[in-house]
Amino acid sequence: MNDRLLAGRLLFEVVGETNGLCAILDEAFAAPQSHIGQAAGQIAEEMGDAALPSLPALKAALWHKDRFVRQRAGMLIRKLAPQELPINQAK
Repeated sequence: MNDRLLAGRLLFEVVGETNGLCAILDEAFAAPQSHIGQAAGQIAEEMGDAALPSLPALKAALWHKDRFVRQRAGMLIRKLAPQELPINQAK
């Protein structure tokens, strides 16, 4: 998974290619390892709005077992799509 994340990140940084990267991010956010979820969060943050297709995975990551993955997911949702935060849906 780390190799796939790195390859996707490099492809995005060099040519701006996001084709398939969101699917890799989705898988990484679901991984139980903290470092993989955190790396996915960092890549998604660098991607900005291009990471919006991973919004369902970000929402699921709000309940990840690792608090750093949960925090990163919350920060990203607040930055990319604040209307999608669970607290905003209660209004």
